Amino acid sequence: MENNTLALVLKNDWVTSFSGNAYTGKYRVGLFHLTDAFIVEYMKMIHGIETPDSWVSNSFTNISDTDTRKVMYMEGCDMLSNDGMNEIRKAVKSPPDNVKIYRNDVHIVKAEIMEKKNDLTF
Repeated sequence: MENNTLALVLKNDWVTSFSGNAYTGKYRVGLFHLTDAFIVEYMKMIHGIETPDSWVSNSFTNISDTDTRKVMYMEGCDMLSNDGMNEIRKAVKSPPDNVKIYRNDVHIVKAEIMEKKNDLTF
């Protein structure tokens, strides 16, 4: 049975205590795995880059997951560059004050932008 509990990612949660294990890869941040759904959502939310399903419906047809197709499309069109991936990794390592990032176990799955409230002191 799969655990669907979401947990908020806090600064430095990505650091693993397993010093002997090296977690490397384009879609990894320490022990966390960046899911394609998270990358697509982040690019839409933070950069306003939306990739409609129709753009990828005839591309990468050997891949069934639409979010994976969208990530591959964004990479192929330089909408998602190495700098963009580094920005995403940095946000997971130390989430900005206005962004909440969520994980399910070791999978980074969701992000939300928090609206800034007007701080009035009476």
